[in-house]
Amino acid sequence: MFDDTDVLRIAGSAHVVNEAELTRREYDDVHRILANNVPGVYVRGEDGFGLRPNIGLRGGNPDRSAKLNLMEDGILMGPAPYSAPAAYYFPLATRMVALEVFKGPASIRYGPNTIGGAINLRTREIPDTHTSVIDLAGGRFGYVKGHAFYGTTYKGFGVLIEAARVQSTGFKELDGGGDTGFAKNDAMLKLSYQTRQDAALRHRIEAKVGFATEDSDETYLGLSRDDFEATPYRRYAASAQDNMRWWRSQAELSYVLEQGDAVEFEVRAYRHDFERTWRRLDSLRGVSSLSALLANPDSGQAAVFASVLRGDSDSLLPQQALLVASNNRTFVSEGVQSTFRWRPRRGIVEQDLEIGARVHHDGVIRHHTDEAFLMTSGVMVPEGTPIQDTARNRGEAVAGSVHIHNAITLWKSLTIAPGVRLELISLRSADALADERTRRFDPAVTPGIGASVKATPWLAAFAGLHRGFSPVSPGQPDAVKPEYSLNYEAGLRAAHRGLFAEAVGFVSDYDNLNGVCTSSSCCIESDGADLFTAGAVLVWGVEMLARWQHRFEGGLRLELGGRYTYTGSQFRSDFQSAFPQWGDVQKGFALPYVPEHLAGGTVAIGGRIWEVSAAPSYNGAMRDVAGRGDIPAAESIDGFFVLDLSAEIRVLRKFRIYGQVTNATNAAYITAFRPFGIRPGAPLTFMLGLKAFVL
Repeated sequence: MFDDTDVLRIAGSAHVVNEAELTRREYDDVHRILANNVPGVYVRGEDGFGLRPNIGLRGGNPDRSAKLNLMEDGILMGPAPYSAPAAYYFPLATRMVALEVFKGPASIRYGPNTIGGAINLRTREIPDTHTSVIDLAGGRFGYVKGHAFYGTTYKGFGVLIEAARVQSTGFKELDGGGDTGFAKNDAMLKLSYQTRQDAALRHRIEAKVGFATEDSDETYLGLSRDDFEATPYRRYAASAQDNMRWWRSQAELSYVLEQGDAVEFEVRAYRHDFERTWRRLDSLRGVSSLSALLANPDSGQAAVFASVLRGDSDSLLPQQALLVASNNRTFVSEGVQSTFRWRPRRGIVEQDLEIGARVHHDGVIRHHTDEAFLMTSGVMVPEGTPIQDTARNRGEAVAGSVHIHNAITLWKSLTIAPGVRLELISLRSADALADERTRRFDPAVTPGIGASVKATPWLAAFAGLHRGFSPVSPGQPDAVKPEYSLNYEAGLRAAHRGLFAEAVGFVSDYDNLNGVCTSSSCCIESDGADLFTAGAVLVWGVEMLARWQHRFEGGLRLELGGRYTYTGSQFRSDFQSAFPQWGDVQKGFALPYVPEHLAGGTVAIGGRIWEVSAAPSYNGAMRDVAGRGDIPAAESIDGFFVLDLSAEIRVLRKFRIYGQVTNATNAAYITAFRPFGIRPGAPLTFMLGLKAFVL
């Protein structure tokens, strides 16, 4: 990680949410962690808990976070990062000690997605001495958190055992009763051996294994606008069958060789397995789009179908049958990656050279079915017709990549950081129902360069240019090209006497923007197997961040912070698309789900053993469908304001009592119109916890 002084020398955009900030808020929702700390991040809420994160960087489509690199300890953590990158898996935030966000030219070190950037989640390192912590919390809507870890190192041998569980009965009210919450478990074991730190050559071997599960009563089904305004946290009876269950295992082995501070070589092997089944309402037999139905539920035959969804009317005709999908998918992600770092210093010249390589394989097997139910007296009962296969396919990717990145610093004030990444991607797919097989090979070269100049000991200017790339998924015809873009950024940073400030302007000039057809984007054509092309698109904006800390005599501490992001976007050609977020596009239309304005801040005051803080945030209005000018009411996700509060007191240096209130004003707001209908943000929630440090 880096501090505010180090960041003055970084030739590009980089942010870190450190352990102190994670502990202050005790968020479980990664949406809130990122949106309340890092400018240039766009989130699209779906379930109110952040179970399925939808994150975008610098105007990238946030749908399932598929357009950025998600990593844990520097290793890609998506279910299948190349062939099926949608983030249906995400670890518990309570286990993390830092989140790193990289944008601009620095992102070419990670790949395969180099347009928006990368997010790296850092897990706890094995401690040098006996350390154990127990963290228990409870709160509204049946919220319970249990988290504990123990670790130590003895004569070079280290161990860390960590486990966490978070659960809630949910804040939505299901017609007919029932839970609408979740339970997640996440456990990790690290074992290591390292030689003496004062040796000329230091060796370290570490094994990391983990296992995680989720059982959530979540749905794609939202609400009509009238129903949202009357009862924003209602769940229709037609979603009573909906449930997501998954398990995920990870196994990683790493070896690190170090010579002083100048040379480091690391090689890591990894294998991640993930299996999920999401049983959920997919459609009504006589309705092509539930989203369109809930947008206009009061006219003609639509009113009858909407009444069936609510459970107010029985299914009297075959067209009124509810089709419940069981989407079973099995994923694998495995590979070996190595990195060589050399940091020579000669006179006025310092270098930080990184050469990395990765051989990676991932794949997904899909088996989707539809089962028909009838609504009878507000209860779903099986229709008795045979269960139908709707998808039986598989996709696979084998990728080799190499990157070189060198940060050259002169006189400790001028840094020039050129880099290049090469990706060689082989894709295969097989569709059993269509009896089709495809193969394709996509090479990609993405160069970039960044520069930073320290004008004074406290002020620096930086700029960067790089080529962005995002691969296609298996099964695409050769006519569908990967995403490419030219990305520019320039900015100023200042760090002086407790003040840190940054202002960055960015431009992403897409040659070819792709939209992934998924159910989460309300696409009825397929689920992750098709791409739609939008051609040239321009995205631009400004990201600003400032924070100030001051310690008064007597130990009183004050912190003030603010952040703001402006984003503009436009399609640069006319076209018609079956992708539901685009539709009939005219040149100059703006992208959907990219708010023009994002703003927020932090106010915290504390003493030696206590602190209280507030985090207000504002999310500007967004479009549900591409457009221009004033947003039509039927397509507008209105801007909303959310206030979060937190407090803590530390007792006897071994106990920390903390509390948190999210959405303290209890605002009822809309986060999205997708997948199927209006999605509400979470109402006022609170929790109280106790963390004990046992030595």
